[in-house]
Amino acid sequence: MKYKKLLISAWVWGFILIGLSTVWAESLEVPQQFKTISLALAAATAGDEVLVSPGTYHENLMLKKGVILRSRGNDEERKNFINASRTIIQSPGDGDQIVLGTDDAVLDGFTLNDRQSQFNPRKKRYGVYINKSTMTLTNCIIASLPYSGVGIIGATPEINIIKNNRIYKNMGNGITCEQGAKAQIEFCQIYLNEQSGIHNSTNVKVIIKHNTIRQNGIDGIMNSDRAEPVITENEIAGNGLNGVGLQRMSKGRVESNKIWGNKQAGIGIRMGAECVILNNTIMENLIGIGLMDIKQAVIEANKITGNYMVGIGLVRCRGGKVVIRKNDLRGNRLFPVSPNLACELIEEDNLK
Repeated sequence: MKYKKLLISAWVWGFILIGLSTVWAESLEVPQQFKTISLALAAATAGDEVLVSPGTYHENLMLKKGVILRSRGNDEERKNFINASRTIIQSPGDGDQIVLGTDDAVLDGFTLNDRQSQFNPRKKRYGVYINKSTMTLTNCIIASLPYSGVGIIGATPEINIIKNNRIYKNMGNGITCEQGAKAQIEFCQIYLNEQSGIHNSTNVKVIIKHNTIRQNGIDGIMNSDRAEPVITENEIAGNGLNGVGLQRMSKGRVESNKIWGNKQAGIGIRMGAECVILNNTIMENLIGIGLMDIKQAVIEANKITGNYMVGIGLVRCRGGKVVIRKNDLRGNRLFPVSPNLACELIEEDNLK
């Protein structure tokens, strides 16, 4: 009986503590209560929300652990970038990043801007810089910056969520992931960046799904130095080189994407990389899938048609293994599969 009373008492205290934590969470309003976003963040504690009214705020920001920074308006307005278009964080030009992320923070519904216009490729700068932290970035416009839009750098136990953002016309990459970073990038529009739409390197593990990635200056998605991407259900079109690139021992899965109109290969794999390529539509690229010095590739159940040279091109595979199975390879201008003697090649049940 005493045990039951103690158990009930513990439940009661648990509910009281949950209720108190809800009561203690505050909404801090800018500029009604705090003149600047920085002042509001300084006053906030974990669980609080800093709510920002429309306007232009000339600040560089350091987010705070567990604090939500959100533009004023309803969820539908944030999702459709209405809030972001009228709530602008503009760097005054005296900091390395516009927004510095931290663990368990949320940045929701802003446009990031910078007065500077000069790109310095030697200096790593980002609109949002997430350094060995995990946070959520959503419903934001990150555009026309003289550097990369988002930088996710360093290994963490948790996954960064990058969801429903427009990232475009930046002088660097749209998104850069490096040094063991983990990220899930979904429902974003990433386009017209001068370098790659997404660049992953150095042991990155990233899930890229339901995005539109188009007309970036170099690659749509480039992966190097043992990156491990899972790329699913994206539209990847019109990029300056490859739609998807894997190199330097990267290992990827590319599944159920539409990859078209890229100026080099729809998917380009080289330098010891390996990949499973499944159920994609790959068309109107110079080369559908290009393979050079690879470790292995499984290419299965894809529609690889209407490419301007070859459907699948094999060059100097040096003992690598390629399985080509149940693909539609009709209508490529030169060959469905280019002649090759350098790798172990298994072809089964393809339409040519």
